[in-house]
Amino acid sequence: MDGSNLADLRRLCPPEHSSKLRLFLDFAVDLNETEVPDPYYGNAQGFERVLELCEAGIKGFIKQGT
Repeated sequence: MDGSNLADLRRLCPPEHSSKLRLFLDFAVDLNETEVPDPYYGNAQGFERVLELCEAGIKGFIKQGT
């Protein structure tokens, strides 16, 4: 969901599949944000924002598949 997670995955991923790795919000083309923040240490509004971002990301992901 963020650059740190992506970097971890790139280190673990076989080279032939590394081009498949992307940030989740790369699929949410209508957003200016690129990373989903960790809401754990914030308040309830942070969790609501993360839900909104995830919904935007999954809508774009599904749309890409059509």
